[in-house]
Amino acid sequence: MAAAAATFGIRSVPSNIWLHKFGARTAAASIRSRSFTTLASLSPVEDTEDIQLNVIPKEDARELVSNTSNNNNYKSNKSYYPKRGQTLELVCESLAFKGKGVCKVADSGFVLMCDRALPGERFIGRVTRKKDNYAEVSGGQVKKLKTITPHSDYVEAPCEYASHCGGCKTQSLSYEAQLKAKEQQVRDLVVHVGKFSEQEPEHAGVMKPIVPCDIQFHYRNKMEFSFGPKGWVPAEQLQEKSTDECVYALGLHAPGFFDKVLNVNKCLLQSDSANEVLATVQECWRDPELGLSPWNVHSHTGFLKHLMLRSGRNIETGLPELMVNFVTSSDNPECLRPLVEKIATIPEVVSIVNNVNTSIGNTSVGEKEYTLYGKSTITEILRGLTFQISANSFFQTNTRQADVLYKLIEDCAFLKGDGSEIVLDLFCGTGTIGLTLAKRVKHVYGFEVVAQAVSDARQNATLNFINNATFIEGDLNKIDSTFASNLPKPDIVITDPNRPGMHIKLIKFLLRLRASRIIYVSCNPATCARDLNYLCYGVPEQNIEGRYRLSSLQPVDMFPHTPHIECGRHVDHEVVLKPVPIYIISHESQLPATFLYPSPKNEMVVGLDCEGVDLCRYGTLYIVQLAFPDAIYLVDAIRGGRKLINACKPALESVYVTKVIHDCKRDSEALFYQFGIKLHNVMDTQVSFWYIIRGEKRSLFPSEGGWILFYLFLSSVDMPTMWNMHIWISFPDNSLKPYRRNEHFEKVLGWFSKTLDPQFWTYRPLSELMVRAAADDVRFLPYVFHRMMEKLSEESLWRLAVRGSLCCRCFCISDNEYADWPAIPSIPEFLNVERETLEDEILSILDVPPGKMGCVIGRKGSSILSIKESCKAEILISGSKGAPDKVFIIGPLKQVRKAEAMLRGRML
Repeated sequence: MAAAAATFGIRSVPSNIWLHKFGARTAAASIRSRSFTTLASLSPVEDTEDIQLNVIPKEDARELVSNTSNNNNYKSNKSYYPKRGQTLELVCESLAFKGKGVCKVADSGFVLMCDRALPGERFIGRVTRKKDNYAEVSGGQVKKLKTITPHSDYVEAPCEYASHCGGCKTQSLSYEAQLKAKEQQVRDLVVHVGKFSEQEPEHAGVMKPIVPCDIQFHYRNKMEFSFGPKGWVPAEQLQEKSTDECVYALGLHAPGFFDKVLNVNKCLLQSDSANEVLATVQECWRDPELGLSPWNVHSHTGFLKHLMLRSGRNIETGLPELMVNFVTSSDNPECLRPLVEKIATIPEVVSIVNNVNTSIGNTSVGEKEYTLYGKSTITEILRGLTFQISANSFFQTNTRQADVLYKLIEDCAFLKGDGSEIVLDLFCGTGTIGLTLAKRVKHVYGFEVVAQAVSDARQNATLNFINNATFIEGDLNKIDSTFASNLPKPDIVITDPNRPGMHIKLIKFLLRLRASRIIYVSCNPATCARDLNYLCYGVPEQNIEGRYRLSSLQPVDMFPHTPHIECGRHVDHEVVLKPVPIYIISHESQLPATFLYPSPKNEMVVGLDCEGVDLCRYGTLYIVQLAFPDAIYLVDAIRGGRKLINACKPALESVYVTKVIHDCKRDSEALFYQFGIKLHNVMDTQVSFWYIIRGEKRSLFPSEGGWILFYLFLSSVDMPTMWNMHIWISFPDNSLKPYRRNEHFEKVLGWFSKTLDPQFWTYRPLSELMVRAAADDVRFLPYVFHRMMEKLSEESLWRLAVRGSLCCRCFCISDNEYADWPAIPSIPEFLNVERETLEDEILSILDVPPGKMGCVIGRKGSSILSIKESCKAEILISGSKGAPDKVFIIGPLKQVRKAEAMLRGRML
């Protein structure tokens, strides 16, 4: 992917009293391959108070969008608002960060962002999502309906997959034009986000020309291909392709899809020898005699998951070395023997390994690893040092350009050469940057959160006979006042954070440290500009002073033909938290079409919750909350009425939309009795928690899983990251206000304890407090879904689907025994193979004679609790909110019958 390295030399200067507000997109994704890199040198500052991150004000965001185009006289035509689904003739004016085209409608200032649109291109596009003052043109499978005239600097893309693969989106744009666009993107972000104006004398000449990559193809030393049960074919090629060509695929994921694989026979980003291996595997892996099957992400069946190819060099001969890594779902390396024998004939192949990953997730890191041929590692040379590379270790993806980048870092350090300096290497990964400097300094101290990376760094130091490097495992997002207190004061700090940039605690530490120079290496120029703003200017309203000057900015193109930043995830437990807009919905047209019209082509996961007054059979539902990965929608049942809620009915009942909900019973009851909606295909987090606890051999009942969100979420998310999340709230008057989540959980939960007004959800318009409370109920549910998918076994997933269906029916009493409800999932065949018998789960509704409910419940619930412990079944009472004379029992058939007998005995 394209990367820009920006080098910054910074000297101590008096604090500046400018007021700055700038955007920060917080996320906890671990990144090491970079598209833009940034280096900085800083000096110390006095201790300061904690500060919180702000969101780009809407006016600044508009200014940023307008300035990325070539039209400096941008004026918004407020009278023109294209509708979603409308077809328009558009002209792309420039490229925005991450490679989307900035387009405008003719004779208007309305801005549209279009994927795969390039500067100068005139085309027909369809608006798929409209926001306040800009929209997005069709993404997904149909990105542009028709190109009228090609873009400026057009070249013929050499790759046959360039138009459909999600990687090299800008192959048809000349490399010189790519460099110009990337350089301009860095410049715009540094000026508008970092507030480093080139018109200021002190910043004149700071921005250096981008360093190009000498090799535009065959530069990647690592490629990961996925196996799929059915190849994805672009719509325009469906008639050309035969049916057989669409079956079984090995290639890259189609853009925007985790479950669709574009079959690839050759990738121009990897070496010729790697392509030879790919072709060899493609020739034979589908042979029925081998009995190899691809992994199916939906049914969680199949054997082959990924094919990973890694390239290196022999340290003695300098000849290329190749590692082939088969990632499989089960422990059966002998099945790969025929493939291994064919691949081993390729001279460059020196290592073939098998990583076994039995989880249902899509990660390529295995629990076990087998060496099937040759060595278990390969080697690579970088800046004169030798590095051992295993199947799962991190290493720079573009070795040649990494050498260029590291040389820039060394130049920016201005080392004295007498070996007297101390270097602090933050986010050091496997230690590559620090180790390249170690022989010219006194000592290098590296900090990294990933244990395996720290182990690799120590091994690399030993391999290169470097004794003055110490690598320490630690989370730099969770540092306190004692951080690095036992280490000597560094002369130079190198920080190479992931895409979210540096946590404010770390920035405060650096300001207190007063190091003579800080070199900031960044793969995200937006967060880099934000952090430099803090370090140079501070935040006066928060009593933080900055005392540094930006002396140079050097973009480096790390990944030609790729406008986006590559995120090479090497740890499987990180969380991605990003700012999402919150929309208040009063008409069905404001909801995504893929949600309103569910189909097997657009399966999705949505967080769901309902709010109202006495939400149950006799209460009133007022808001339905829907959490998507990129937005939260608050469906207003008061303003939208029954028509709006009924528009959601197909999705709420669809098997293609998974609804993640915390305790679905009351919500399902309200939806059924008020709107006739039969809620289906839910993942109940309360029930999920019980299955996870049971898998960990702990004792807990389903009804006691009330802290599922805290258990799953807090076990893997650092709290400062979540407290500093930034949210956009879109109000009905079209205003867009930032909501800064910086309160502690006690305050968040306090919203609900203070909200004792029973009519709280009836007031209109929705207040900001109501919006926050509603959004917080569903904000993390999509993430919780993915965490649960990692923790639950195949059997538990099936039981969870069944239990969710039964819980949805629980309080919705049906005279026809739920004959008109969607079918309950049956026992999968693959589970029957593993277990001789798997007992069906059922819902039983037991009528209680008048006056006998007290006998059933017992004193303080003692009767029901004792039956739960004996029967391992869930026993529920609807109470005054529903049917007061019934008891609902959910569980395995035999356990339910046992509970029925015991309850009848209590009635007697």
